[in-house]
Amino acid sequence: PRLLREFADAYPEIRVETAEYDFADPSAGLAAGEVDIALIRPPLEVPGLRYLKVSEEGWVARLPRDHRLAGRKRLRLRDILDEPIIAAPKSAGVWRDYWVASEYRDAKPARIVGEAATFEAEFTTVAQGRAISITGETAARYYQRPGVVFVPISDAPPCSISLAWPAKGAGPTVRRLVRIAADGLQS
Repeated sequence: PRLLREFADAYPEIRVETAEYDFADPSAGLAAGEVDIALIRPPLEVPGLRYLKVSEEGWVARLPRDHRLAGRKRLRLRDILDEPIIAAPKSAGVWRDYWVASEYRDAKPARIVGEAATFEAEFTTVAQGRAISITGETAARYYQRPGVVFVPISDAPPCSISLAWPAKGAGPTVRRLVRIAADGLQS
């Protein structure tokens, strides 16, 4: 929101429209050319994009409130790797693999018990006690729900939130937005 407000203050003549995409398209419309710039969480399998990391945060496990690990202050990845997990749709590709922690499983597949294309569907599955999920720590601040707790994962590397846009053909509006974001990171 701060970035969009700063952009609107600097360029009141330019109207920015926002759109929300579900987990089936972690590129938030960039892959299909539906948007000019997007706020995304890497990794993506979309060639020809440029990225500006705007934030970094830790991972958290989203657990049912009555889960045996729900009362812990912190978890390690090994504590949750055998748990049933809810995943993004298969169309999310490497993004899905990232959020089920595939690279930490020593080639043992995740025990995926269902797919969720939205945060709400994921929350519902977790609250029902059917699975856990892994997400970034901002979810714990902004998306509290009954029946769900968040526990930080201490040994996971940070995940990032980035602006992404096509490397070729970015128009002046995209370049201005990126400049304002980059300037904000330096201040």
